[in-house]
Amino acid sequence: MDVTVTVNEAFNRDVLARYPEEACGLVIGGEYHPCTNVHEEPKGAFRIAGAERIALELKHGPVQAVLHSHPYDIAKSREFILAKYNPAWASVPDQKGFMDDNVPWGIVSTDGQGVSDFVWLTDEPRSMERRQFEWFTSDCYAVVRDWYALNTNIRLPNFTREWEFWLKGLNIIEEGLETIPFARKLPANEANVGDMAVFQVVGAKVVNHVGVICGDNQLLHIFPNGGYFAHTARWDQWKHKAKYVVRYEP
Repeated sequence: MDVTVTVNEAFNRDVLARYPEEACGLVIGGEYHPCTNVHEEPKGAFRIAGAERIALELKHGPVQAVLHSHPYDIAKSREFILAKYNPAWASVPDQKGFMDDNVPWGIVSTDGQGVSDFVWLTDEPRSMERRQFEWFTSDCYAVVRDWYALNTNIRLPNFTREWEFWLKGLNIIEEGLETIPFARKLPANEANVGDMAVFQVVGAKVVNHVGVICGDNQLLHIFPNGGYFAHTARWDQWKHKAKYVVRYEP
């Protein structure tokens, strides 16, 4: 999603003015409307009161997007670089809030001096062309979900994902996949085009990667060692790493 220059400038001013607290607001009628952050810990989270949102909608029309910021201390920027982590990526509460809402969410990060580009959370499937890694919005599961949406009539559900969940032994992906009623597990050597490949890689104790068999001997996925862009790899070079494949038969 894109916002107008006017909306972007108004939001950026609000972000810098409210640092080190999270700024938040709504895009309605093509204009940015700042909202009070009523969260108990506004330096690390945000919440817009339902009454304020309803009042703005009654006055100006339906919400087009929810915007908020992730403030951080510039002294911690080296940690983000080493971890290859973008502080504008969606937190688990962000992910849940977006999935419970019915409009796009835009997130920026700020050190109080500057404001990053938006990370957008939307339900619109994205193209794979030059698709760069972003946690939750363009991680391995998001890429697979979008491939199914763009190429089949299958719509996989979304679920929240904590950053580096595999280092904490959280079985998030496998538990999420098990909630899909029309999924069938098969050995990797029985994979067909359209199957999701499920992996447990880089020494993880839980499933931590997925891809999709998108063509003859082709695995579409997004993986850090592959340059952080969605790409196709040779399935025969990855098949031995797969724990199993999942076939969706709705």
